[in-house]
Amino acid sequence: MPVVTQPGAATGPGLQYGVTVQVEVSSIDGWQVLHEPAVYRFATPMGPLWALLRPGRGEILHVFFSCAIDRAQIEAPYFHRVAASARLAGPVLFLSDPALNLAPDVPSGWFAGTPGYDLPADIERLIARAQDRLGTPRLVCFGASAGGYAALVQSARVPGSLAVPVNPQTDVRKRATSRRFREVAWAGRFPDPAPTGDRFSILPTYLPGAFGNTVCYLQNRGDRLHVDRHLTPLAAQLGVPLTSGAQTADGRFQLRLLDNGLAHAPIPDVEFWPLYDGAIARWQSAGPGGRVRSGLPDQRRTGEQNGSGLSARTKPRS
Repeated sequence: MPVVTQPGAATGPGLQYGVTVQVEVSSIDGWQVLHEPAVYRFATPMGPLWALLRPGRGEILHVFFSCAIDRAQIEAPYFHRVAASARLAGPVLFLSDPALNLAPDVPSGWFAGTPGYDLPADIERLIARAQDRLGTPRLVCFGASAGGYAALVQSARVPGSLAVPVNPQTDVRKRATSRRFREVAWAGRFPDPAPTGDRFSILPTYLPGAFGNTVCYLQNRGDRLHVDRHLTPLAAQLGVPLTSGAQTADGRFQLRLLDNGLAHAPIPDVEFWPLYDGAIARWQSAGPGGRVRSGLPDQRRTGEQNGSGLSARTKPRS
C-alpha cells in the first residue's frame, strides 16, 4: 500500500481539507489504516472512490456521506462537514460519491452505483474494514440530502447502527436532480421499483419492524418538497405522525421537525450539533435486549467480510 506524502504540495484532493497524505489502496481487504489523517483512493468501475479518514479515540466510527454539489462551484472529490466535525473525538470517515467521476455535471449518484456495479455492497465492506482496523464496534452514518439517502441505506445494512439523515431523499426517482446521473450511469432510465427493494428507494427496507438499525430523521419543516415527497410516505408507512419528537413504538425511527425557517438547506451548526449529539446519546443509552425505547444496543454485524475488494470551497447543495 504505497503512501504519498505531500508536505506543502500545490495539488492533491486532501489539501483543501488540510490533509497532505494520500494513499493508493488496491483492495478493501488489504487496507491498512494510518494513525494520521489521510486521503485514500480506492479503484472502482466508476473511477476513484475517495475517502478521508481522520483517526480518533472512542468506540464509535462516524461516517459522513457527501451531498449533491454544484459542479461549477465545487471540485470533486467532495467531503462534507470536515472542518465542522473536528469537534468529534472519535474517528470520522468521509466518503465522496464516485459518481462525480462519470461526467463533470453530475451533482451526485446517491452512492447507488451503476447497473453492473453494486457500490453499496463495497461501501459496507469498506466501513467494516475501517471498524476492524480502528477497533470501533459502533457505527453512526450521517449525510444531508443525497448523502442522507446514502446514510439510510448503509446504516440499514449494519444492525445496531445509527443513521442521522438531514433533509434526505427516500426515493431517488422523485428527485429532479437525479436526471443527469440517470442519463450517464443508467442509460436514461432507472429500473422499475422492486417490492423487495432496490438501490433507489429506502421504503421497502424501512417497513415496520423490519429494520435493525436506529434512525434519527432531521427535517426542516420549511422544506415542503422533501416533507411531502420523501418524509410523508415513509412516516405514513411507519405509522409516525408528522410531529417533532414522534417515533415508532420500538423507538427505532425518531423524527425531529425543525422550525428554523429554512427550506432545503444545511442546518446551522449551532442547531445541528446538539441534535446530532442528542441522537447519539439516546442511541447509546438503550439497554441490551427487550424493547428499544430511543436507540439500539450494540449489535455489531457478524460474519465473515469477504467479498471482492475495490480493485469546500463554496456552500454545497444540501
